[in-house]
Order: sequence, then C-alpha cells, then structure tokens
Amino acid sequence: MPVPVLLLDDDEVRARLDAATAVRAVRAALLSAHHDDLVAPPRVRAALGAGDLVVTAGHLRSRQLFGFRAYDTLVGAEQLVAVWSTADGRLRAVVHGAELGARRTGAIGLAGTEVAVAAALCEAVPR
Repeated sequence: MPVPVLLLDDDEVRARLDAATAVRAVRAALLSAHHDDLVAPPRVRAALGAGDLVVTAGHLRSRQLFGFRAYDTLVGAEQLVAVWSTADGRLRAVVHGAELGARRTGAIGLAGTEVAVAAALCEAVPR
C-alpha cells in the first residue's frame, strides 16, 4: 500500500517543527554534506524581469530522499518544498508557505554560532 504524501502548510510546520528539532536537522545535514552523503548543488536562478525564481535541490543518499525548494524574489510568494523517495520514486512530502524557510534560516544561524563557539574554545585551549 502506498505511503500517503505528507502535506504541510505554515500552521502544520509551526505545530510539528520546534527550534531544537530544526537545529538537529541542520546539524545532521551539515554532517551529511561533510561525509558526502548529502548532495546539494548551488541554487539556480531563473530571471523573471523584476525578480527571480530560485530553486535549490538536494539528495540525501542514506535516507533515499531527494527534492527541491522553490521561492521567488519577485513578489514574495509562498515557498514550495517537494521531497521524493529514490527507492520507489514516490512523492513523500510537500510543504508550502514561508515558515519552513524561516525555521531553516534560524537553525542554520544557531548551528553556525555553535560551530564558531566550539572553534573558539578549541583555539583557547593550550596544546
């Protein structure tokens, strides 16, 4: 029996994704990229005159998932995230709205701060 597609809007993202979980996910993504498990090429921009349509994509090999995020710089439309399984090609999740992007950005900021603090502490410890 096929797995149902998870469809989330901003209210669902707020209800399901707290800050600690978002930071853990970003840490895991950074480690996956470091270990060549996450393939995430540079974003692609399509010029639309007064703004762009921007697409980012990724493939998390160990979880057998790939997908994209699309957003604009034209009118500030809702963002769209779609995730598929590489095991069977089925769509697994669709997220629309701005909340996931905002939580992702905040989590990246905190994870980056943690790395900077850890690096500073390592530098401060005499060898």
